[in-house]
Order: sequence, then C-alpha cells, then structure tokens
Amino acid sequence: MRPKRGKTLRIILRNSRLRAAPALNKRAYNMGVLTIYDDYMGKNAKCNGQDAYSMVTKQTYNAVAHTYGHTRCGKGAWREELQYLLKVLPEKRGLRLCDLGCGTGRVLQFLVEEKVHFVHYVGVDYSQAMLREVQGWMEKFFPSQGISLQSGPILPRLSWLARWLQRLKVSSSRIELVEAPMQEIDPQEEAYDVVTMAASFHHLLSREDRETVLELVSWMLAPGGVLYMSNWQVSDALRTKTDLGEGIWKVHFGGKSGGDRYYYQLSAEELTELLLYAGFEDIQHHALSTGNLVTTAKKPHDA
Repeated sequence: MRPKRGKTLRIILRNSRLRAAPALNKRAYNMGVLTIYDDYMGKNAKCNGQDAYSMVTKQTYNAVAHTYGHTRCGKGAWREELQYLLKVLPEKRGLRLCDLGCGTGRVLQFLVEEKVHFVHYVGVDYSQAMLREVQGWMEKFFPSQGISLQSGPILPRLSWLARWLQRLKVSSSRIELVEAPMQEIDPQEEAYDVVTMAASFHHLLSREDRETVLELVSWMLAPGGVLYMSNWQVSDALRTKTDLGEGIWKVHFGGKSGGDRYYYQLSAEELTELLLYAGFEDIQHHALSTGNLVTTAKKPHDA
C-alpha cells in the first residue's frame, strides 16, 4: 500500500566529473546530486487532534533548525546511538540508504565522518528548514556546479548509470532530500540496503501511522536489508512535560532550541510487536546511557 503523492518541487545540486576513490571524501562525490522536494504539505493545510500536535512539532523544528543542527549532528549522545548503525551495516561501500526524519542530516554527516560510502542517499523530513540546513553544509562539503528547479516524484528510482556504478563499486553518489511526512512517502522500488529513523519514529502519534511507516519500510528494503531506529524515552528529569494520555507527551524546550514538541512513548515490547507485524526478524533493542532506545531489525532474505 502506497500513500498518494503530493505536488512537489525539487532543488538539484549537481557536481561534474567522476572519480573512483577508496574512501568517502570530497572527490568521491564529484557525481553527487542533492535534491530537495519542497512544499509537499502546502501552506494552507488545516488539521486538528493528533495532526495538530504533529503540525506544532513541525513548526518548532522549522523555527529552531539552525540551532538544532549545530547542537545535534554527530556530537555527544548522537554518536553513542549511531555507533549501533555501524554495527548493522551490510558493508561500508556501495550502500543505498533512506533516512526517514533526517532532520539536519546527523546520520548523513556521521556516515561521511565514518567514511561509509553510499551510491544513493535519500533523506526525508517534513521540516523544510531542516532540509535547508542539510543543503547548506552539503554545498560547502561538495562544491556545486549549479542549481536547477524541476518537479518530480517523491522517491525517484536510481538511474541505470548509478546502478552500473554500484555494481562496479565506483565512488559515485546521488543524494536527495525530500520534504514530506514519512507516512506519506511513495517509494518507487524495493532496493534500499538500509533505512534509518533516528529520533523521528517517536513523533508518529497514531498506531495507524506507525504501522503504515513500518509496512512502507519493509516494502522498500531489499531482502536482507536493515532497519535502524532510535526512540526517545521521556525522562523523569524533564520538568516541562505534560502527559496527554494514550502514550502521548508534550514536552517544552527552552532556550534557542525551544518550543513544544509531541512524542509517543515507545517501549521495546510495543516496538517488537509492530516490527513482527510488519514482517521483520532479528529484532534487537539497546538501552543507551541517556535512557533512549535503539532498535535494529532485518527484512528476511526470502521476503
């Protein structure tokens, strides 16, 4: 089951020339493509209930994107969480990865720092401001040859050229950023080696949305593909939290990264149930020093 597509706009950053490189660096990505799909939700969207909570969370992330990016990407507790991603990667070259709820690109930046090479990275987030932050540091790291605008599908297929380069293990990459809620993406093929949801799945407030996303992830992963997610556990130390019932919490953050955000409190038991229902196996949970929960799972090879 695929949700219907929305009207999109994308910004493409293209780099010229192709080179092979043994590890991830600027030269390794001279064929890189950076894409942002814009205005997916529309400016006049109306909502209520859980949808209203989600819209408030989105507005908060839009407002704090710049500060959030400078305090999150690859630093502190994030590195502890993402080390588990390295442990489950099928390999460190030629990967196809979809990052749902990519935010300001902490997973992408971590992979760059760890010299993990991928031929296709798709980052999805409903916050346009967050995606602009990714675009900003990507343009500095991979100098652009020009930017063009065009419409297109949410998750386009990988080109025949990129597939050929993937088979040859040549260091070339396509990087795309998609503005859309993760539960409404339209994956075009079953081909991703890894799907990540770093501190994003917990923003899905309804069970229907959680089941939809996991079914989409199960479909879009290649057989044997890996799912990685981290979910926030509402800390007792937080004084500005409000229990709204049914597992939903409103948390207010002060300072420059302030604003209201809404979370669903996920337990390891509930995650296991959801993942089994979606057809995953080899489910593992890891409790972090922060109290947060990292979960990994695999799509069966015979699926």
